[in-house]
Amino acid sequence: TIPWSVRRQRQPATAMHLPAGSRVMTIDSEGSLDLDDALSVTRLSNGNLQIGIHISDVSYFVEPASKLNGFAAHRATSIYLASGHTMPMLPPRLANDLCSLLPNQERLCVSTSFEVTRGGRVVRELGAARTILRSHCRFTYTQADRL
Repeated sequence: TIPWSVRRQRQPATAMHLPAGSRVMTIDSEGSLDLDDALSVTRLSNGNLQIGIHISDVSYFVEPASKLNGFAAHRATSIYLASGHTMPMLPPRLANDLCSLLPNQERLCVSTSFEVTRGGRVVRELGAARTILRSHCRFTYTQADRL
């Protein structure tokens, strides 16, 4: 068990960043384990869409001057090898669990949202906030392309 609760760290995403009825999804490659970003889309009553971009907030777990931060900065990304092996940027406990936006799990994020017209013109930016987010589903690129 994890001796840690996101509820004690910050408040859930507010209606400003995640209106009622929003669906939150990750879209990653088939074998990806570190689901570190998510998208939310909500149709608003005026016909526009509210788009949310949510990034896993690893800063809660990784101190700026730590060896782990230096290692992660040097690696810069997780590496997926043709053999099927993965070299994660962060230790697996963080990359594949605590900082991974797994479906139906509350996770710490930095979120930003904006409102766009049907034509794609941004009409309102809602700024960024530290949030608690619960992803609803995980899509692969192939599945997302079919939508």
